[in-house]
Amino acid sequence: MNTTPTGGTVLSDADTNMYYLVDNSGGTQNSGGAGASLGRPQTFTLPHATTSGRVIVLIATCRTVGAGNTCNLTNGQVINASQITANVQAGDSIIQTGGSEWISSSQAQALNFTLSLFSDGNHHWYIFDSSN
Repeated sequence: MNTTPTGGTVLSDADTNMYYLVDNSGGTQNSGGAGASLGRPQTFTLPHATTSGRVIVLIATCRTVGAGNTCNLTNGQVINASQITANVQAGDSIIQTGGSEWISSSQAQALNFTLSLFSDGNHHWYIFDSSN
């Protein structure tokens, strides 16, 4: 697990982590309308999908935004938008498995705070979870 929250970046083929904390702090209270806030969504490029069974789980660290735009206050407003987008490397694709997290063969987006994918080792990523 990569325990250092990271912003949008290219995930290395040599990286052995499975779980990545996504730094989506810096959102603005009331920016999503009354009672809703927006975080700071991050976009990642997945490693090449050439290792069979490789799993990538991206988890946003900020779920609520409080006064002063402080992250994760218990009395804060819930962030109301996808916080993670994943793009593929050239030659790879994301296979649609149903659900609204699939955008195209080259991009997937978390429904809110988590995006989980696995590779078949033959240049395909599959989404197996996209949730809160």
